[in-house]
Amino acid sequence: RDGDDVADEEVVVAEGWKEIPQNVDAVGIAMDSDGAIYFGLGTADYSNAYLIDDQGKAHYDLESERGTVQRIAPDLKSRETICTGVRFPVALAFNAQGDLFCTDQEGATWLPNGNPLDELLHIVPQRHYGFPPRHPRHNPGVIDEPSIFDYGPQHQSACGMFFNDAPPGQPIFGPESWRGDAIVCGQSRGKLYRTKIAHTTAGYVATTQVIARLQMLTIDACLAPNGDLIVACHSGPPDWGTGPTGIGKLFRISREVPPQPTVVATWAESEREVRIALDRPIDPTWLKDALAGVRIEYGASVRAGDAFENLSPPYAVVQRQTMQPRYSLGVHAMSVTSDLRTLILNTDPMQRDVHYAVTIPLAISRPADNESADAPPKDALGRLPRMDVDYDLRGVWAQWNPDDVSQTPLACWLPHANWDVARQWMQGSSQHEKFFAAVGSGGGELKLLTQLNIKDILRPAVQMGAEIDYQWPEELAYVQIDGANRVEVLGRKIAGIQAASSNGHQRHTLTASASDDAWLALNIALRVDDGETPSLAFSLWTNEDDRPRAIPAHRFGLPWLNTADTETEPETAHEVTAIAEIEGGNWGKGKRVFHSQAAGCFKCHGVQGDGAKIGPDLANLRFRDYASVMRDIEHPSFAINPDYVGHVVLMKDGRVLTGVLRSKDGTTVIGNQLGEETVLDTEQIESMKPTELSIMPTETLDKLDIEQRRLRTASEVAAKLQGSLPLPAELKPLKIVLVAGAKDHGPGEHDYPAWLVQWGQLMSAAPAVEVSAAWDFPDDDQIGTADMLVFFQKGTWDDVRQAKMDAYFERGGGAVYVHWAVNGDERTADFSKRIGLASKGGSIGYRHGPLQLQIHSTDHPIVRNFDSLDLYDESYWKLTGDPQQITLLGTSQEDGEPRPQLWTYEQGAGRVFVSIPGHYNWTFDDPLFRILLLRGMAWTAHEPIDRFNELVPLGARMSQ
Repeated sequence: RDGDDVADEEVVVAEGWKEIPQNVDAVGIAMDSDGAIYFGLGTADYSNAYLIDDQGKAHYDLESERGTVQRIAPDLKSRETICTGVRFPVALAFNAQGDLFCTDQEGATWLPNGNPLDELLHIVPQRHYGFPPRHPRHNPGVIDEPSIFDYGPQHQSACGMFFNDAPPGQPIFGPESWRGDAIVCGQSRGKLYRTKIAHTTAGYVATTQVIARLQMLTIDACLAPNGDLIVACHSGPPDWGTGPTGIGKLFRISREVPPQPTVVATWAESEREVRIALDRPIDPTWLKDALAGVRIEYGASVRAGDAFENLSPPYAVVQRQTMQPRYSLGVHAMSVTSDLRTLILNTDPMQRDVHYAVTIPLAISRPADNESADAPPKDALGRLPRMDVDYDLRGVWAQWNPDDVSQTPLACWLPHANWDVARQWMQGSSQHEKFFAAVGSGGGELKLLTQLNIKDILRPAVQMGAEIDYQWPEELAYVQIDGANRVEVLGRKIAGIQAASSNGHQRHTLTASASDDAWLALNIALRVDDGETPSLAFSLWTNEDDRPRAIPAHRFGLPWLNTADTETEPETAHEVTAIAEIEGGNWGKGKRVFHSQAAGCFKCHGVQGDGAKIGPDLANLRFRDYASVMRDIEHPSFAINPDYVGHVVLMKDGRVLTGVLRSKDGTTVIGNQLGEETVLDTEQIESMKPTELSIMPTETLDKLDIEQRRLRTASEVAAKLQGSLPLPAELKPLKIVLVAGAKDHGPGEHDYPAWLVQWGQLMSAAPAVEVSAAWDFPDDDQIGTADMLVFFQKGTWDDVRQAKMDAYFERGGGAVYVHWAVNGDERTADFSKRIGLASKGGSIGYRHGPLQLQIHSTDHPIVRNFDSLDLYDESYWKLTGDPQQITLLGTSQEDGEPRPQLWTYEQGAGRVFVSIPGHYNWTFDDPLFRILLLRGMAWTAHEPIDRFNELVPLGARMSQ
């Protein structure tokens, strides 16, 4: 009271509970804005949580103060229990919004499902937090509240925590984007976590990064007035170190001035591409020769910076973690975007549901002792700096399709399906800043593709290798999606979808069960008008507890995530898969193109060390995916290999040289886009700075003829469209339903979800057309009102579908079946009577490769102006049905005979068009194939055959 930093009075504000044998008593303390004091009381017996006696009777009491958070009133005269089910709430803290959070340590070492992971909890009054968990005999009357984040792998010992906030005018720790984040200490393994928390209408969600690995037991941390991070550590090994007599240490962690770039996020942009977003440009010289040292490891227990871990908790489960396999992921290329704020790694395919850890060496030069004090400090241990980050395959794939077809559609990864959460977490990522700015500009459609894990929503996980002695009944999940924009939702294995709308606000409620499949595939479409901001929020509840909760970020999986068993040995990591877009090409002709004057590739690039060295060696391109290679050719400045960043050099004699710098025979040379090299006299350099643009020319493809580029020409397309008749002034309104399903092949094959996005956008561009989407089969409203159904999924047939399609055909409906949609399972014979010919998996012939379709029934309007068509796709034959009943349009030669690949069929008043080609994504972008498919669609709808001609070139792969 008198300001001498010595307490004047001690007041006991809480007492009276029975101490536990472990001498760990009251833990964690915090004060709210009203002056109320909160503290935690550890569980009564962490090794016997239900307090089971020798006769097997449990004495755990929900009314006990043990394992609770307590609140002492501001007047210090009363105390109440706020929540139950916490094990040891080591740290308590209020965030800036006044909500209470605590860390709780895992308990599954002594109880199989006693929270296997350390947790960050949002404390809500009167909730139970899972230790001990619900049990049909010992603790039946509770619902176990999930954490907002779990720290793994098991045995991190989450201890101290504070929110990285400060009064106005005082700095926080780290960049401004870290304001409000929770800094959490992992005691047992010496970790510091930065956990970013976002509030939604249904509760909090969180994501985290490891920001430090210490060599001591990390107990607590706090923010210094100058923005430094003060960390308290204890000596000795986990769990308890050297005890009360041990010598601890305080560390001060300061941010460099000027600061290095900070990692915003790391994610898988595709199956073969990892991106690391930085909050500011990186010095490209730091990345010189880095590719050779880049490493990506993956496995269930892999995390960033594992090489620095020297503390190992003494538990069997930790030993099992160390015995789990760690696999290496092949990294074949590294580049940096032109703004120097995003690193891109091209890798082997990534599909496994595990964690991935990236290590990138940074070639940061160290100043001499006589250099200025503001130069970057030396590494005291003499080690090269490195970047260690991790990621998984969780998240959402988003695509923005603007109404203005002259604008380029944009796509990117999002960490959460809630739009506001994604924007908050991705602040500082230049790619996402552009994406968020584009969405709603000019109007368009926002597509979100993800898989949602609906298993054990309100049931605690079971420790690896452990079992529980009871079984709960089926848990039914209810997922609610709210949006102020028009929302369409598709889902796989959904029992029912209810939709409601009021005052422009839309709500979809999905009902699903995890009894067969824990993952629910979702395809969400949002209509966003010009100037609008997307409004999309998620919540869930179960049949056992109807209180809505936010969906944790880890429950969203990317569309290509393989949700199968993660313990199986992966396929050979370096196996080179076939690339459909270039299959059937001629490498000899390609080599001539590479060395031609038209392309000029040889002037700057070599292959396996043979050739020019102005640009990157291209030997690793065989490991790259087709899309990223084409992107590098068409937009060379999008991502630049950091070893070949261009520089602008101003010489003292007035010359300005632009090109790539390298050492050659003891000299410094600069090579330009013409392949010319100039030796530089370094003493004559006036200035030198990197450029954001690649020196590679942007018109490389334009110099190649159509055969070299393997693209259709505009004249070829025009020839096939010749003879088109004018459309009526007023078109008949058409309702089209696109029917897709779960992807069941490799990259670029049978990609039904991607087709649904792309062709949904394409068909929506046609006038007087209303497009909707269905998953596996249209609903009753769709099949009752549609003019045309387009099926592209793994087909199946049963009594219900047969009855509905018979009624549909009877009223004159049209149906299009593409590729594997002709599969009829065990009902192939019945199915063939509705579509002409049908297949049954395992009993047909098939072949991937060049297809030369020979056209038949040339007087049919669908094949007007076609006599043949060369494709690279997959053919089927040995189909069930009577070929005499179909109108044959196209065949391919298989087993020495012409086999049907395109046909029409009439069923009652209805019409059917079938295309076996359609295996690869590439085929749908071929404008000539697209003509046939669009004509087939128009024909089945009894519409003018040329109704969709204007859609043929949109996004198609063709040259002018």
